[in-house]
Amino acid sequence: MKLCNSEIIKKVRDLEEQKQRIIAEEKSICTSKFQNKSDLIDLGYDFAATRKAIAEINREVVKLKHALNLANSTVAVPEFDMTIGECIVYMAQLNLERGILENMSATRSKSRETTYGGVVEYTITNYSIEECRQKLNETNEIIRRLQIAIDRVNLSHIVEI
Repeated sequence: MKLCNSEIIKKVRDLEEQKQRIIAEEKSICTSKFQNKSDLIDLGYDFAATRKAIAEINREVVKLKHALNLANSTVAVPEFDMTIGECIVYMAQLNLERGILENMSATRSKSRETTYGGVVEYTITNYSIEECRQKLNETNEIIRRLQIAIDRVNLSHIVEI
């Protein structure tokens, strides 16, 4: 079976959702409460069949994730001269940086506050807010380009499963 990375990701997600549905159903029917033996209803729970279904899904997920991990560690994203895996790490770093820059760029350059004890305190930024906003825009642009580059590779790289 040949799949692109994006198809593998989607298939893994679908299998995990399927497993969660099986587990939820199992949880609701693996025990029965009753007061009299005549009230007992057979809910059709089959322990062995349920375990087998979950094990089959797990095996398929392992196979798919291994193929994806192999691709992530070997397939290059040409625009960034990194593998997909390196780009994913870089994306996390950029997102953290973006959060910091968003907070810093939203800060007022000067502020005044009266403390609980009635003391007036002043706060000033020790950086250029405009420079911070410019760096935020640059970071957002890199993130956008990186996401597109990763998506392009994930849609075009085919893996034999």
